[in-house]
Amino acid sequence: MTRNNKGFTLIELITVLVLIGIIGVFGGLFMVRMVQSYKWAEDNAHLAQKAQVALTRMSVEMAYADSVDEVELGNDVIKFDAIYPDNSKETENKFELDGNFLIFEKNNIQHNLTDRVESFVIDDSQLSDGYFTVTLIMKGANNAQKTFVKTMALPEEDEE
Repeated sequence: MTRNNKGFTLIELITVLVLIGIIGVFGGLFMVRMVQSYKWAEDNAHLAQKAQVALTRMSVEMAYADSVDEVELGNDVIKFDAIYPDNSKETENKFELDGNFLIFEKNNIQHNLTDRVESFVIDDSQLSDGYFTVTLIMKGANNAQKTFVKTMALPEEDEE
């Protein structure tokens, strides 16, 4: 009597299934980490855009400041009067940190420039040269702190 030895044994099938399961687990973990890294990079890119928009808005508003004498720089606040191109004058404009929001107040109306701000620091060591530096420290993805810095010019004094 001849035996038909074609096919797989039960042990061989179980071994193959275990190996496929192990490969699947490691492949799944790799995919999860890859997607997580993509989401972190996307979140940090959005954070950088928010910071750039906020700092650009600050720079534009400071270009309309009435005079250097009207600009008050504090620890985490900038107050100034502004004269806009349509010759309208706005008094008591300010940028300040409120919780983790950077706020721009104009006409007693608050505008939220950005959120997730950990620190808003004004360096006025270059004030005698007509410049000051603003540093925003914001919380990015995975609780990483991101620092954004912009140097802004104060309005030039009118020569009379």
